Amino acid sequence: AQTRRDIPSAVDFLEAALSADPDNRNLMRRTFMLTAMEGNIEKALPLANRIVAQAPAAPIANMVLIVAAIRDGKFAAGRERLVALPKDEGMNTFMVPLLGAWILVGLGDMDGALEALKPLNVNKGFKAMFDLHTALINEMAGHSAIAIEAYEKTIEKPGSLSLRLVELLGSLYERT
Repeated sequence: AQTRRDIPSAVDFLEAALSADPDNRNLMRRTFMLTAMEGNIEKALPLANRIVAQAPAAPIANMVLIVAAIRDGKFAAGRERLVALPKDEGMNTFMVPLLGAWILVGLGDMDGALEALKPLNVNKGFKAMFDLHTALINEMAGHSAIAIEAYEKTIEKPGSLSLRLVELLGSLYERT
């Protein structure tokens, strides 16, 4: 089912296999990944917790738990989990600053959030992400002129123009 890209059927199969062998780490990891890929985060959360209990630095399981904490308004819990992760490994190189910034937004620290994004500005590959999230945070903070400038910088970058970005900037133009 997985090779045919029938993710729901693959998840059903893996869940049945996992229920027969609940301590099988490989089955747990595969079930978690496909469940998360399917977008069923509520179903993935218990698996993420089990994975992190066995492998505390598991990046994707931790990210799912952090995003769930942010979604639920549990910013301090999300931050506690986030700061425990290695900052310079794999996807953590961009996810730690990005999620850290949005946790600080949730805590009401807009200046801290902008500061938390700065590591993204160092890596050329993350520059568009830095500019976009700088714009979003400045917009939320009520700094419209700075947000417009950041959106425009993002739009000017080759390959970064998207309909969503144009919608964000157009919406801000309408409100200012």
